[in-house]
Amino acid sequence: MTIPIEDPNDLEECYRLAAESGDNPKLLRALARNVVYIAQPKDGTPVGELRVRSYEPGQQPLPTAAGVDGRTYVVAFSSYAPMADWYKDDELSWSMVPTGQLAATWPEGAPLLLATPSGTVILEADDMRTV
Repeated sequence: MTIPIEDPNDLEECYRLAAESGDNPKLLRALARNVVYIAQPKDGTPVGELRVRSYEPGQQPLPTAAGVDGRTYVVAFSSYAPMADWYKDDELSWSMVPTGQLAATWPEGAPLLLATPSGTVILEADDMRTV
């Protein structure tokens, strides 16, 4: 599978600047006005057949990963490229979701692991609820 090379989007550029400057509020503002890419569980749709799935707010399954620190993280991506690198799955199902929609129903105590082309950032659940 060939992953398209993309220019950094607004979220990725804000992440880079926030990481360099330590400006966490800048990243939260960028998250509030952008979408993140969320991998979705396979739903049995045959390969090559398009199926549009829609979810009510708070019903969309959020992928999680166990961290080496024992915590469970919600995993999201700033664009398609880091998501494809993470999962390495030619049949990956995914959605672009406004981060504010996710923040409204964020799971209690679960930090966000946001993967971007230039690295990852972890935001605590309390920060996500402020988005």
